[in-house]
Amino acid sequence: MQLESLIEVKKRLASESARVRGKSRGRSRLLLPVGLSLSLLILLVSLVASITYGAADISFSTVYAALTNFDGSTDHLIIRTVRLPRSLIAVLVGAALAVAGALMQGLTRNPLASPGILGINAGAAMAVVIAVFLFGSSSLSVYAWCAFGGAGVTAITVYLLGSLGRGGLAPLNLTIAGAALTSLLSSFTTAILILSQQTLDEIRFWLAGSVAGRDFTLFLQVLPYIGIGLAIAFALGKQMTTLGHDCSSGRSVLHLSSAVQGETMRKSWLIIRPRLLPISFRIERRVPTVLLVLVLVTLAAIVINVGQGEYPIPPLAVLKTIVGLPTANPDYAFIVNVLRLPRTLVAFGVGVGLAISGTILQGLTRNPLADPGIIGVNAGASLAAVSLIVLFPDVPLFALPLSAFAGALVVAIFIYLLAWDKGSSPIRLILVGVGIAAILGALTNLMVTLGEINSVTQALVWLAGSVYGRGWQHVGALFPWLAVFVPLSLALSMPLNTLSLGDDLARGLGARVEWQRGLLLLMSAAMAGAAVAVAGTVGFVGLMAPHLGRQLVGPNHEGLMPTAALMGGLIIVLADWLARVLFAPIELPCGAITAAVGAPYFLYLLVRNRKR
Repeated sequence: MQLESLIEVKKRLASESARVRGKSRGRSRLLLPVGLSLSLLILLVSLVASITYGAADISFSTVYAALTNFDGSTDHLIIRTVRLPRSLIAVLVGAALAVAGALMQGLTRNPLASPGILGINAGAAMAVVIAVFLFGSSSLSVYAWCAFGGAGVTAITVYLLGSLGRGGLAPLNLTIAGAALTSLLSSFTTAILILSQQTLDEIRFWLAGSVAGRDFTLFLQVLPYIGIGLAIAFALGKQMTTLGHDCSSGRSVLHLSSAVQGETMRKSWLIIRPRLLPISFRIERRVPTVLLVLVLVTLAAIVINVGQGEYPIPPLAVLKTIVGLPTANPDYAFIVNVLRLPRTLVAFGVGVGLAISGTILQGLTRNPLADPGIIGVNAGASLAAVSLIVLFPDVPLFALPLSAFAGALVVAIFIYLLAWDKGSSPIRLILVGVGIAAILGALTNLMVTLGEINSVTQALVWLAGSVYGRGWQHVGALFPWLAVFVPLSLALSMPLNTLSLGDDLARGLGARVEWQRGLLLLMSAAMAGAAVAVAGTVGFVGLMAPHLGRQLVGPNHEGLMPTAALMGGLIIVLADWLARVLFAPIELPCGAITAAVGAPYFLYLLVRNRKR
């Protein structure tokens, strides 16, 4: 009897579920034509308003007459040759971007996805900038073809990179690959704009997005491509719905060291207990040796970097000058102590901040491809600092770290709140962060467009990531932040170990997961904000340094954090040296060097993680 009752209850539940689904489908069938009708009506009203209103308003009757009975008058010419094609192109562009965004959101199952997130816009922009830089073309038709080619190549590249990750072509793999490629292409684009003032003058308004000056020739050129693309997208709508509901492949790329305790208990450890502090550190015995070697290598790199340049100085003379001993040339003191040493110290400090920020983010998200430049922390700091540079050119230097830190902090809190759904999730943090980074990147481009050319040039150099011209005032602006937040980050390395094991296990071990995750995210934002404030957006350091440190001392964050910090400082010092000597006397931003090295390293990580 009980079995028959259970069967009957199951049948009733199935019947009720089918009835609810039928009602839902009926409402959808009713709402679809209503929604389409309202959308078309709004579109028509907006199109008419766009044609009618402008620097000189034109009546609706004149607009109608120009469309039906053209007489060659000034108003009719304005409507037929200026406003109508511009408005129609705006409709095409909007439709294409909307459908592209819908496809991206369906593929990645991320409501914040867009062509800007997956690198499509960055590829198109870089192709156009290269064409203008090499050939000096300012034709809109050339822009269209170059952008189409660049977007296509970038889309294929993102697809291939995403398929290399662990789990194949998973949505998270696509999102991270697109974000990393966006960072790389944006760095190269910014470097070209810095090297060519003419290219910057011709292209900066186009980069911000505009339909001004577009005519029917361009409209007819792009119409077939957009029409075919829209038709294909609509034909694939059903398949996209299926993909959007398939969550079987939406896995994280990698969970870091989920068996830390089980495997490492067999190793020898050193316990460090400071007498005046209520904390202790447990590190492997190899960590002190590795740190000592890194310190020596970093000091050697600093001496070499200070000695190299248009005026070479022997290493021994550099050391004597730094400690205040007399040298054969009295000019050494000015070159070393005023020009080169503070710049090199800033490079080291920036590397330390970005490396610790990346280490924290990789531990929090349990994703080895996390980086402050990918999940939006750097973008928040960049927007705040660029806004300050463009809007207030005479602002004192100490305000830049404050604004960048505030921007990074606000964005970190905003990302954390948006990712909250009965608790925070590492995957949601990544996806929300990538979406916020794209939005902030667009706002940064807008600020660059609105600024005066001198302020814009300064902002672009800063955005590319450079320590050029940094002096002792920059050292004084950066190192107090490091002095506060580096020790705090090291003190939180043990909770970070616990969080890296996963939320459930961390709660089982007594960790206050949400509180500790929020505090660590604050530390990461602070370190990234301080670094970005003085050097701009130097990419991929927060990605590479933790991995290199992990190869040397293992995944335990109490030893990994200081190792990654030294490794990050060493990377930026070497990148600055290469940026100065590779194409001397032309000096590249050090961010271009780190991007050129970091992108292949990112590809290597994807391939390696797939084989695991």
